[in-house]
Amino acid sequence: MSAWLNPPSLAALAVTVGVLALALQRPVRGIQLYAVLGATPLLQLGAFSGRTISQGLMMAESLATVLAVVWFVRRSSRPRRPAPFEAPWLAFALLTVASQVAVMLLPDHRVEQSAVAVAAAQLLLVLWPIGVYLATAEFVTSTDHVQWMQHAVILLGAAQLATPLLPTAWSPYLGWVWTFSIFASPFAFAAAFAARRLPARLFLIGLTLLPFVRGIQDGKVFLYLYVLAAVGTILWLRSSRLIAVVGATLAAVVLTGVVIVGDDGLARPIRALVAKEQSQSSYGGRSGRGQLARDALAIWQEAPLLGVGPANSYIYMLQRSPIGTPHNQYLNILVEFGALGLAAWLAFLGVVARTGLRIYRRTTHPVHRTFVLGWLGMFAGMVLGGVTGDFMVHSIRNGGIELFSGYYLQWIMLGGLIAVDRLERTARRQDEAPEVRLPPRLTPAGRLASVQP
Repeated sequence: MSAWLNPPSLAALAVTVGVLALALQRPVRGIQLYAVLGATPLLQLGAFSGRTISQGLMMAESLATVLAVVWFVRRSSRPRRPAPFEAPWLAFALLTVASQVAVMLLPDHRVEQSAVAVAAAQLLLVLWPIGVYLATAEFVTSTDHVQWMQHAVILLGAAQLATPLLPTAWSPYLGWVWTFSIFASPFAFAAAFAARRLPARLFLIGLTLLPFVRGIQDGKVFLYLYVLAAVGTILWLRSSRLIAVVGATLAAVVLTGVVIVGDDGLARPIRALVAKEQSQSSYGGRSGRGQLARDALAIWQEAPLLGVGPANSYIYMLQRSPIGTPHNQYLNILVEFGALGLAAWLAFLGVVARTGLRIYRRTTHPVHRTFVLGWLGMFAGMVLGGVTGDFMVHSIRNGGIELFSGYYLQWIMLGGLIAVDRLERTARRQDEAPEVRLPPRLTPAGRLASVQP
């Protein structure tokens, strides 16, 4: 049976067509369905075959295409105020295309370049986030929509509490749980500050820390770095005094522990984490992250401006290393898209951070403020986590299709950030508008009466 006609592909096609039909009528419902269904495991639309693999589009990609189409068809005809970060983001996307053109015009005959289809898939991994962002920023139009986004992520992230009770055979169907657990962490922590009851606060803080615990147990550096960055950012913004108190308390506890049990008590947990990294070949040796970074920089020196082209870092890395990826977002961009591509990406991240902080400082509605606070934590976690892997611009050769299914929510939330900014600006204009008083009129009894709108 053709891979395009097998049951998972037909089911994926049915879901895609159904979401398209609904989103064309009610675009915000398309955003909400995408948020929930994007992480659906196993369903793959079609199959695009290469030499050794066959890969279909996951729900995150097929429905992202749907949202981009719906945005193009249903977008407002009124002039749109672009977000400040859209210019460097567009510049980055154009530079990725320029990198591919440069490779085609000036090929490196020492190596066999990626096939055009593979390079095109890499470019799509750059373009899909833009489509998701544009649709979300356009169609999220109320505070209820913003609140729904936050609540949905937290509630679905809470499903991780049930996974230890489920049979091991169910594991292939539960990947979506960890997608939502990652993004629930900062939004749950932000919501904990707004919760009125102590049990609710404790529950939300527990959800915040679960990815951290899993990262320590499994030796996943990204997870515990992500949570540390998210929590630290939210605490810094929400309660700088609390940071000082917590920091002083931790310092006192560590100092007391060193005095009581000696230096080994402090060093033992660190050695355990390093040992896990060594067991996974992520620290030390030819496949350690330090050596991977040196190999990536050596490749970049051969094509410093536009890089070696989309999806080609894998080919060049395998000439120097047993692993075909630098395991670092910024180095991977540097290798594939050169110094110009990395500069545009860093400019994008910098302007996004500045925009998020500006919106947070100007936001007054409690729901909006909680959302933006959680978003800032999420963004900080993704930026810092980028030193351990390609979690924002995924490498197609490093399982990019699957990775996009795990991290697509960040682009929905970025669109939600801009929607919040628009809602807040609209509310400020309404508050600042002068009161309009109509001229007096005669009442039925013949008396003058003031008429107010």
